[in-house]
Amino acid sequence: MGLLEIKDLKVHYPVKSGFLSGKKSHAAVDGISLSLEEGKNYGLVGESGSGKSTVGRAIVGLERITAGQIFYDGTDITAALGKRKSGHKRNVQMIFQDSSASLNPKKQIGQIISEPLQNFEKLSQQEEKKRVSDLLEMVGLTDEALNKYPHEFTSGQRQRIALARAVALRPKFVIADEPVSVLDLSVQAQVLNYMKRIQEQYKLSYLFISHDLGVVKQMCDELAIMYRGRFVEYGDRQDIYLNPQHVYTKRLLSAIPNLDPLNRKLHKRLRREIESEYKQSMGSYLAKDGRVGDLLPLSETHRIAGKPSKGEL
Repeated sequence: MGLLEIKDLKVHYPVKSGFLSGKKSHAAVDGISLSLEEGKNYGLVGESGSGKSTVGRAIVGLERITAGQIFYDGTDITAALGKRKSGHKRNVQMIFQDSSASLNPKKQIGQIISEPLQNFEKLSQQEEKKRVSDLLEMVGLTDEALNKYPHEFTSGQRQRIALARAVALRPKFVIADEPVSVLDLSVQAQVLNYMKRIQEQYKLSYLFISHDLGVVKQMCDELAIMYRGRFVEYGDRQDIYLNPQHVYTKRLLSAIPNLDPLNRKLHKRLRREIESEYKQSMGSYLAKDGRVGDLLPLSETHRIAGKPSKGEL
């Protein structure tokens, strides 16, 4: 069992329907299992609406779980997820896509970063100030930031501040939900480099949630590809990037920009071919209700969603 274990997780949202049609629900996450080991980075990749962000939010208690279990260090924490100060909270933190929304605009940066320290640790005022100062330095900011407000920083700087806050308690896992998707390419690289440095220093692990396989390539050891609330493919970095098997994974890979001007025409042609294959064959991977099949092993590290039986089509 991994340090963080997800078993058959389901998050369903009620959907308004007509009086006679009865209650309906939308399966944002529809029965996924994931084992996250300490010291490794994991990617959760899929297009908007695939359910990937819902998984991250469910793990930290921001989404109500319909069914399934979440374990931390062998202990079932499902019932404790909604509690503010439950023991696992300090060890599993989250960074959100929109740093301007996740940082309280009415609080100074020093207050924002020190908040988790005040909730979980009993530090003297001097110790707390030193810890906050060290955290700012870790993400390339000085003590001048302490008395400023979030709006006084660039989007890249705000995301670094959010990173500092997330690691204030030295957690074991940080869930990063699209942490660089709204940033320019050069700023993306800067934030990712800080994340790598912090990982080396604190020996933490990331669950990196993204729609872009290009962004997570250098960050993740293992990746799960998500579609309609289910996994269509799972493998290590080499499996996914060098030997993709599911047409949806191939489609996501083809969307990575090709910066080589000599190969742009070839890349464009291959992308059109994969898009055509996706439109023609994706339906064969889905049951008649649109549900993705269970993962089947291809190797010790590589799994792919199986095609439904004739009775399910």
